[in-house]
Amino acid sequence: MTGESGYVDSLSDSQRGALASLREKLTLPLAASGDDNQRIVSMFGVDLTPQESDGTAQAPDLDVQKRKQDVVLLKFLRAREFDVDAAWNMLEKSMRWRHEFGADKVADDLTNPEFAADMRGFGCVFGRDREANPVTWNFYGAMDPNAELDIETFIRWRVALHETAMRMLDFSAPDGREPRISQVHDYENASMSAAGNMRAASKRIIAIFQDNYPELLAVKLFCNVPRVMSGLFAIMTAFTSGRTSRKFRMVSHGTTATAILELVEPDQCVDKFNIFASSSTSKEAAAAAAAGPSALIRKVELQAHGKETQTVDLLVPGDELHFQFWSLSSLNVTLHLSPAKAGESAARQVFHTKSSVGSSVYVIQALDGPPAAAQQSCSASLSFVSLSGAPTLLYYRTWTKSTDKRGLAALM
Repeated sequence: MTGESGYVDSLSDSQRGALASLREKLTLPLAASGDDNQRIVSMFGVDLTPQESDGTAQAPDLDVQKRKQDVVLLKFLRAREFDVDAAWNMLEKSMRWRHEFGADKVADDLTNPEFAADMRGFGCVFGRDREANPVTWNFYGAMDPNAELDIETFIRWRVALHETAMRMLDFSAPDGREPRISQVHDYENASMSAAGNMRAASKRIIAIFQDNYPELLAVKLFCNVPRVMSGLFAIMTAFTSGRTSRKFRMVSHGTTATAILELVEPDQCVDKFNIFASSSTSKEAAAAAAAGPSALIRKVELQAHGKETQTVDLLVPGDELHFQFWSLSSLNVTLHLSPAKAGESAARQVFHTKSSVGSSVYVIQALDGPPAAAQQSCSASLSFVSLSGAPTLLYYRTWTKSTDKRGLAALM
């Protein structure tokens, strides 16, 4: 992470010295291992053995490998405030845990359809956030709080999910991008009174992550959080380090859509939160999927109080006009219909809302005026005006469906 002390490209002299001291400890045997030759040889898939040229490796390859090592070791050092002995103790314990748990291979368990089959709906790894970090999605509403979990299987499944995301990380930290993972925790329809062994499983998972995955969290987004959880959230952060708790963000149901869009692009979002998802059960998304590539999602950078307008001509009564929008700020959205020929009737507003996300369909009605004018074609103008005093992003798509079998056509 550029510009912040303690990272591979921004070390103070004391931090650089601590890194060198920790690297030297890699030649020591693991404490209490019973084997004088057992040493820490890898962590998170990164080879931690000392890098020395044997005459075959190219210098750039050695530099990249050493950089990967430094990125890993610095995570443990930052987690222990650059206390070398404390960081070494944490690294030793984590290495032993990974060996005993089989962490390097646990992600492969997910390729077995019979492994944790009843837990697959609890979460997934999908997409990357706006900083290119992989994202894990956790759905607590899919869990039965009264069910007696197979606690060991649940823990193994949750670690396997995390290790799947770990395999997507680049520990060479290109351009100073620190390898991290973002997490989204969705509490919609979740019970706030965990029973059975769910609570015990959760405590063990939290401990495993804190002890063995230091400095790997980019952001943890708690979505659709009921008010009752505010107190629980405060308690949870009290037992978490300040460096970690600062990455927590809790959002209510009303602000979830905006928070998700701040984290990921629409095409990197799971279907549940993605208004544009073709697999959504909504009629609008299904119609857009039928329209195929014609109903493309447009991305617009709106300036402060900026405006985006989309117009389509040759609409007739009975045609359906579909539109979906998703923005980082509230919008003033209006739809106006105008006659195809000037003077036949006045333009009129037929839709208006203030929101940051929405999906709607409008069936074209006959325009006011003489009977002949009522049968004439018209044009539709859809306008998005930002209500924010700062630049924002808008994503939207529009398409039409003709009821006289003329087929589907995107608004251009």
